[in-house]
Amino acid sequence: MKLRLKRLPKKGETIVLCEIPSMLKICSVGYDSARSADIKKNASPYEQGELLFQYADETGCAPALRAELYMHSEEHPDWDMFSLSVPLRLYNAAEKDIFLRYDGVRLSYIFDGEEVNAEYPFGSLNEPVAPLYVAKEELCDFGVSLQDIETKLKSETLKKSISFYSPRGYNTWAGDVVNYYKDGVYYLLYFFDRHHHASRKLCGAHCMRLLTTRDFVHWIDHGQVTEVKEQWQTVGTGTMFFYKGKFYYCHGYHTGRMLPENRLGSAVLMKEYEKYGFTTAHSYEKFKEKGLFPNGANYAVSDDGIHFKEGGKQFHWAENPSIYEENGKLAMYCGFGTWEAEDIDGKWYLKDKNFPPSGANTDMKNTAECPSFFEWNGYRYLMMGWTGFWQTEKGGGAFIDTAISGYDVYDGLGVPMAVKTADNRAIIAGWLYGHGWGSLIVHRELLQFEDGRLGMRWLPECAPSPEKDDLIYGETMVKNGACFALEPRRSYYMEIEVLPEENGAVAVGFAGDGKPCRLLVDSGAKTAEINILDKAHVFDGERILPPHLLVPKLCGDALMVHQLADADIPCRAKNFCLANMRGVDKPYMLKIILHYEKKTDSVFVDAEIAGVRTLVSNRVGLNVNEISLYAEGAKIAFAAIYRSDG
Repeated sequence: MKLRLKRLPKKGETIVLCEIPSMLKICSVGYDSARSADIKKNASPYEQGELLFQYADETGCAPALRAELYMHSEEHPDWDMFSLSVPLRLYNAAEKDIFLRYDGVRLSYIFDGEEVNAEYPFGSLNEPVAPLYVAKEELCDFGVSLQDIETKLKSETLKKSISFYSPRGYNTWAGDVVNYYKDGVYYLLYFFDRHHHASRKLCGAHCMRLLTTRDFVHWIDHGQVTEVKEQWQTVGTGTMFFYKGKFYYCHGYHTGRMLPENRLGSAVLMKEYEKYGFTTAHSYEKFKEKGLFPNGANYAVSDDGIHFKEGGKQFHWAENPSIYEENGKLAMYCGFGTWEAEDIDGKWYLKDKNFPPSGANTDMKNTAECPSFFEWNGYRYLMMGWTGFWQTEKGGGAFIDTAISGYDVYDGLGVPMAVKTADNRAIIAGWLYGHGWGSLIVHRELLQFEDGRLGMRWLPECAPSPEKDDLIYGETMVKNGACFALEPRRSYYMEIEVLPEENGAVAVGFAGDGKPCRLLVDSGAKTAEINILDKAHVFDGERILPPHLLVPKLCGDALMVHQLADADIPCRAKNFCLANMRGVDKPYMLKIILHYEKKTDSVFVDAEIAGVRTLVSNRVGLNVNEISLYAEGAKIAFAAIYRSDG
């Protein structure tokens, strides 16, 4: 459908522009931004992800276009309506045509040749009970066509830092990542997400997109690697690898979110394993003949690592499979153990049913999501989920849980994955939780110390390079409690030189609109944390425990961290604490990026401490206009604050 409005709606107005009763309704709505807090409180995560109220005009009106499709399905009778909106202050349909397209899988708005929002309904459209109604007095133009409308992917070559990356669009985010390196090219696959995992009634309906770089400075977003072509599809994470002359992206399908178990292909593979002791690849066509749909482990294949074609086969029931080439074979690590095969299509044999560990069997109660393996100078490492971290002795084979001792590398990033480069660097990538499941991508570079222990620093190619012209404050021997006023809704960069005593501590407070927070580094306890700021109790106020102490305390014997979604646990990029801090018992530099994100209208705090550890936090709802510095048993020898482009 093509629409051109005669005017934008006023505050409080709801105008029905067209309607096919019981099937479709399109309205223009003048949302009242003064009521946004109450509305958001009662809104679903999907509705919150539409980001309508952030685009209000000077009267407090947030004009939007809203479409509703009325559906039915045997599997989900309560999924009877799917909606999609766009803010009309961004996409002014009174100045240009806006198109609403539904192709049986995707409902989307197209403005100026670009898809600007999308949802993935499930089921069949209801039959209309009356003819099409069109409010001709409200529309300059209206049309219906059965022909598809051409859209263009406005892929960008990014010439600025990849730090705090999200894809092009006003409500576009990145979720779980997969990274890979080969022949001078770094590949980063990421979940493309518009509604924080809430599309298709919280089922995600994800696809994967691909970024590449050769220098970690210039990046290209190549668009989709996987597509949502069917209503049952939503992609899970996996790994990318090169094997026998081909690039592969192995991934899961979370079809069980939409369909019952008796309609999933996994049952066929499980029976095959029970009978023969292995699994092999089964084509989608064979599943279709049996009335089944693929789920679990699948793959896409490519000749160049950029353009992928779906393999059209399921080879295992694991929904988050991680596959690596090891000793000339393929090894798959997942929540169902370690498996091995000589080819992607199988035969896949179970080698170790107890590794990698997850859930109640682990001290850190980690999930089975996204196992990330890498080897570095004779040591082997495994990251898994939000909290699990293991390493071997040098040249050893047995993995030791080092997270339970506080020697993991989690710093607030969600489900991170690591990869080695040709020049023996280890690069880590993850995403920041806080606004639901989908946010910004952040990169780190790992550092290796004695006994294989790891630290992290900002990726040097992405680290700030402040100019003298951007300096707004620069002071030596800063007094305790010193405050610096800032312009809100801007990004800033700080450098602080700390001279600690034996048990000294320093803190940086951030205050403004929203809940204030403070970053505290304690040289005596060797901890660093970000938490709520209480100016009257900066150092003796409430502190939080590091994950290796807090997670076992919060989780029951049968719980995983993943099941504590509503708890303020230290792996959600909000309040977070690091243990076993290096370098803070002697003079060190504390560097902080205060990143203002327009899409969320709030800030992210990212710190590099003593050049060997990082800490990042999503401060939802906070806009900073003041920074304060505190010291106890320590001196702040120098502090500088710079304006930043973010």
